[in-house]
Amino acid sequence: MNTKRIGTLQELLPLARGNKKVVAIAAAEDDTVLKAAQKAYEHGIADFILFGDPEKIRSIAQDEGIDVSSFQIVSAFRPEEAGYMAAQTVQLNDPASGDDFGFPQKGRCVRAQCLDCIIARH
Repeated sequence: MNTKRIGTLQELLPLARGNKKVVAIAAAEDDTVLKAAQKAYEHGIADFILFGDPEKIRSIAQDEGIDVSSFQIVSAFRPEEAGYMAAQTVQLNDPASGDDFGFPQKGRCVRAQCLDCIIARH
């Protein structure tokens, strides 16, 4: 198998654009997470569904000059709830919808909080 190592972002972007995903982010009330999502969206790599407190997400976005108008924002007020909802969104994805979901990602929450709720409900 002949594989070429990807060394730069410019080499990665065309590959990522060709495999665009929908990313579900739990507890998305975080400026770093929102900035990364905006950059990925602008590069055509992914679409995003943000789970968390909509007012906090929009306030952080406005303070940081981040445009979240293209993202779906779903109300979830506890990190555990956000984690569960993000995981369910990915798990229950209907391939016929045309959306290609990746993995749920965590935002401003402890990894254990997001994982515990997923494990407890299965």
